[in-house]
Amino acid sequence: RRTCTLEPPLIDRLAALQERQRIRVVLEIDGPNPHFFDGELYGRLFEEFPDLSLCLDTGRLGLLARTHGQDPLALAARWLPWTRYLHLHTSFWDEQGRFHNHVPTRGSHTRDLWPRVTPAADIARMVVEAQPRAVIVLEHNPQTVTPQELEACHEWAATLAGRSPAR
Repeated sequence: RRTCTLEPPLIDRLAALQERQRIRVVLEIDGPNPHFFDGELYGRLFEEFPDLSLCLDTGRLGLLARTHGQDPLALAARWLPWTRYLHLHTSFWDEQGRFHNHVPTRGSHTRDLWPRVTPAADIARMVVEAQPRAVIVLEHNPQTVTPQELEACHEWAATLAGRSPAR
């Protein structure tokens, strides 16, 4: 008996494709979508399709959390058991309320800056702690910061991933 209500025929097809083609099917958190706030949906989905995995996009998560009055760290924690990929970038709102996205994440992008700045660094640390083999993709626009700031962001990400920064 099917317990997942998230487009069952689509999920069936994705699971079959993954098995048949030996590829990894990854669902990415995107929004706004009311399914993300169903506390049981992902548990049911991944119980039924255990080979599927999740990509957590920190910038989109911040937008989703702010749009719906949610705590981004609580949302991330809800999805950690299935997260295998991380799209790492920061989103923020400037003093005029304009939204900026795909900004390189700094180690200082933490909870204490929320709700103006997505706590992408805290989310990334949570993912790496829960899923040490998670794939981290730096998904940012390098032109949004100075070359020195970009280098610092890359060094922080390398340290997060447990690697020495390249010199």
